[in-house]
Parts: sequence; C-alpha cells; structure tokens
Amino acid sequence: MAPADPSSAPTVLVARRLLPAGKERLAGQCELREGGLDVTAEELLELARGVDAIVADPTVTVNDALLEAAGPTLRVVANFAVGYDNVDVDACRRRGVAVTNTPDVLTNATAELALALTPAAARHMSEAEADLRGGVWRGFDPSAYLGLELTDATFGVVGMGRIGRRYAELVRGLAGETLYTSRTRKEDA
Repeated sequence: MAPADPSSAPTVLVARRLLPAGKERLAGQCELREGGLDVTAEELLELARGVDAIVADPTVTVNDALLEAAGPTLRVVANFAVGYDNVDVDACRRRGVAVTNTPDVLTNATAELALALTPAAARHMSEAEADLRGGVWRGFDPSAYLGLELTDATFGVVGMGRIGRRYAELVRGLAGETLYTSRTRKEDA
C-alpha cells in the first residue's frame, strides 16, 4: 500500500490484535497502531484518526463513526474474517474505501473442528470428561455414556458450502449416507 504522502509510511490501525505472520509483514512497511483485545469503541475512534488502513476482526464494528474518525486518508478496511457482517460496506463504498476479507482460510479448520465435535457429541465425551474430572465417575458402568455408533451412520450437513463440503469429505469414511440441506441444489454433492 503506497501512503497518501509518499514521504511517509502508511499508518495502519490493527483494531484489536493481528497474528505475527501478518503483523510482521506490516511492521516492516507501515506505522502500526494496535488497539488490543480490550480496546473500547471510544479508544478505536481515537486510534483511527488519520489512518490509511484499518485491520478489523468480526468483533469490531466498522461503521460511519469509525470511518469518519479515520477521515479522508482511509483507503482500505481489511477484515480479518471470512465474512464482513461487521463492516458497513455501503458506508465504505460511499467514501471510496475498499473492503477486503479472508475467505476460505478457515474452511479446513472449521470442518475439522466439526468433525472432532461429531464423535464428542455422539459418544457423550464432554459429559464423561466432566464426570471424571468432577469425581462423579466411580468405575466401569456398561450402560453409561453409550452414545451412538458413527460407523455406517447417516450424517446430516446443514449448508453445503465450502465448509459443509469439506466436512462431508472428512466423514465419508464413516458415513453410510450423507444428507444435506442447502438453499440451492448441489448436483455434484
């Protein structure tokens, strides 16, 4: 990103926190302002004054007030998220501010988490662990924590987008059948 004033580095507001891989790349080329995890909306307004870019996350509301605080130097809002529900895209468009996000970066991670939660829910793992840690479990009980067998089970996927498709791929080895619901029919699903 070239600064508005070519003699100075662009100023980037990292509204909360950015992981080292992104922060280190910016630090070498930009002046960074960082709000931190506990930053308030009022503090963000102050930090935003005169910045060239804002790096937000889903917990940061990028609205008229924040855009106005940044002023005319603001050129981009980079949302550190798959979506951009927290960004007033129309307000950015009116100001000529580009909005970016990070689609697909969490597809595999989210599908893997859903996969991990599947046997945990089916086999009552959370309840069993809580009982174990809480001193409730007193030994083998053949009727306790039975849950459901997953082998040859029917799996349901709500939404067959990127994450739903990846989850369906991951459970394929266990599933007898995989069903899905989606706003549109997926011929290749």
